Parts: sequence; structure tokens; C-alpha cells
Amino acid sequence: MEQYLNALDDYINFEHSPDLQFNYILNKLEIFNNIDDELKLYFVTDIFRDVMQYVEEFGSYFLAYIKKENISSNIVKNQPKNVEDLFNNLRYDEKINSEYGFLNFNDLIINIFNLDKDNESIQNLASCINSLSYFFCYHLDLYNSIKHGFRVFDYGLDYFEDDRGKIHLNCKYFCSIGKKKEGNPYFLLYPLDALYEDSIKVLNDTKEIFSFLKKAINSYKFRFPLSNFDYVSDYSFSGYHFKITKGNTVIVLNNIDNMNIVENPEFKYFNISFKNNIFIFTSNENCSLLYPFSLKFIANNNFNLKPDFNHNYTISEICTNEDMDVSQLYYLKKLKNSMHDSKVKIKVLYNDDMLYSGNLKRNINFQNNGFDCEDNILEALIKLNKITTKIIPVPYDLSENQKEQLLEESKKINLQKDAFSLLDNVGIEYI
Repeated sequence: MEQYLNALDDYINFEHSPDLQFNYILNKLEIFNNIDDELKLYFVTDIFRDVMQYVEEFGSYFLAYIKKENISSNIVKNQPKNVEDLFNNLRYDEKINSEYGFLNFNDLIINIFNLDKDNESIQNLASCINSLSYFFCYHLDLYNSIKHGFRVFDYGLDYFEDDRGKIHLNCKYFCSIGKKKEGNPYFLLYPLDALYEDSIKVLNDTKEIFSFLKKAINSYKFRFPLSNFDYVSDYSFSGYHFKITKGNTVIVLNNIDNMNIVENPEFKYFNISFKNNIFIFTSNENCSLLYPFSLKFIANNNFNLKPDFNHNYTISEICTNEDMDVSQLYYLKKLKNSMHDSKVKIKVLYNDDMLYSGNLKRNINFQNNGFDCEDNILEALIKLNKITTKIIPVPYDLSENQKEQLLEESKKINLQKDAFSLLDNVGIEYI
């Protein structure tokens, strides 16, 4: 049996050609300029479907070649979900290590392509594979909506309307009915020409990396020289600069004029709490002593099309109103001191919707935070805050005598009536 499998592996290595699917798609493209406008949607989505299948084919072989042995057995065991998992896992070195046994992405590339550690092809290969992985995972939901039931339709309007008014669309869009994680449908608007342009780019990327992969495998197995991978993929696409989510609707913008709509969204007003190593921001309609913060976000490279804010934005800035309860200053300082702690996470709830959930980002900007309160004073005030359960606005202008009295007497305080007496005697306001 082993001899048979080895022979089958050799047959696959030599006879399987990445050129076949590539040339088949190229033949289709020759008629693009002669397609009627009413058929253009079907034609473009058909090309896109072929390209996604081509990327999936590459992913299946790439996954099979990770072990370099029993190629035929590995290929027949691979399912579409395995390819999706592979492309998602390639973003995380810890996943590459736990799932495939390599130290990191570069180590995986070096081993699969049989390269020296200082080979100049490594970064080009990584960039190209990243580009394909990103494209495939981002568009997987759209791919499924086309492949399973052709849930795509023309979009006849030249604008999209949300809470900020009309967003004018500068090109032809189509709509798709996608499926959220829990199975419910959502409505997707996507620029048609951008999907076509990006599909062609990915088609060429896949052909180059797939052909090089086959050469590398045969070079390793049959000991002939392998040239460098000089092809460069720039990892930039025209079709998904930003996505806007409104309820169960997602619109993908490629119009540079509309970027300011989503580039720096700002949400007001928030309270900070801390529990189980998680900082939780909770929203309120009005600014107050308990809700003194506003948050700004920047757009991420989205890794899917589903209406999920977490995949679309990262907190970039925390702005603070000077007037706040002592608990809010306490948690703000705690947040700043936790920026390099990998165990600490953050959640942002806005009108009961999850805006963000993930790790703390070290590049968060803290604005309007020049005001402060000494740590020992703040700790004493927090103690009184908890005992009295009252709002205590941060007293920034305490005299040295007031501070000394607060620090000395707060050590002995355990009863609520004594806490109120101390606040009154020191002259600290509470609400």
C-alpha cells in the first residue's frame, strides 16, 4: 500500500497543473467586454466564484504539502473548512505552532518551500500567501451566497441611507443575502467592478504562488535547483477600504470621498468598570460624572463581511471630560497601567450592542488627561466611594491640610456614617 501511495503522490506532483484552472478562467475573461450590462452581474460573480475555488484548490494542496508525505491521502481528507481554518490560522504564530508544528509563519514557509533562512524569497512568499488568505476569508460569506443558491441581485440605487443621511455610491453596486454566525440573514452591498478587479489580481497571485509551490515540492523530492520567487503581491485591494454596518445591513465602500464617514467614528458617552481582567465600557446618551469618556475608532483590515463591529474597528483614542467620579479616574489610571498586560482585555458596549471585544492595543491615545490625582489620595477616595455608595467628583484642588486629614482618618473608617462625616469635615463634595 505504501508503495502505491508513493507512486500516487509522484503522479500528483507531476501531473497536477495549476495552469488548467487559470487558463480556463482566462478563456472566460476574453468575452468580458462583449457582455451585456444585464448579464454583467452574473458574469463577474461567476469569475469571482471560479477564482475563490482556485484559491481553495491552492489552500488544499498547500495544507497537504505541509507534511510533505502521503500527499494523496492528505488531499482527499481536506474539506473546505480545513482550508478556511488554515488561512485564518496563518495570521497567528501560536496557531501555526499548535496546529502545524512550526515556530511561526516564516518557519512554515522555509520548510514547505525548502528554503534557507536568509532566502530573499521568504517575504515575497509570505506577502502573496497573506494576500490570498485575506481575500478568501474576507469574501467567504459572499462566495457561499453565490455558490449555494445564487443569493445575489442588482442594486438599482446610486445611494445608501443610514443614520448620517445618504451615502452616494460612485459606481455600480450589487446586493447579496449573507448568513450571520447565528444563522440569521443579513443584507450586503458590494461594488461590482471592485470585485472583478480584485478577483483578477488574486487569480494572478494564485497562479504564481501555486506554480512555485509545485516547483518547490518537486525540487525537494527530485533534487533539482529551485529559482527565487520574484513575484511581488502588494496585498492591496480596491473593493474593501471600509465597511459600514447598520443593523443587519453591511455596505462596502471603495469611494475615497466617503472615507471620512467611517475613518474615525466617535461614540459618546461611556463609563468604565473592571471585572475578571476585563475593562468594560458601557454607553449612555448623556455625559455625566459616571459617563465622562468618548471613544474614537480607526478602521481595521476586516477579515470578514459579516455585520460584526469587532472585525472592523480598533479603539484609537479615549477622550475624557475633566469632571468625573473618582471611580472613573481610578479605572482610567488602571487602564493606562495595564496597556502592556497581555492578559487584560477590553469590551465596548454601545446601546447594548458589542462594538469591540479583544485585547488592549498599545497604541491607544489618551486625550485631555492632564488632570490627575495622587494615587494615595485616589485610593482613600475610592474607599469612601464604596462605603457611601455616593458619587464623589474628583477634587483636584485639595490643600495639603485636607489631603493629610483625608489620608490619616480614612484608614480608620469602616462605617457609612463615619465616611460621610469625614467627607463633610474635609470639605469634599458628594452626590
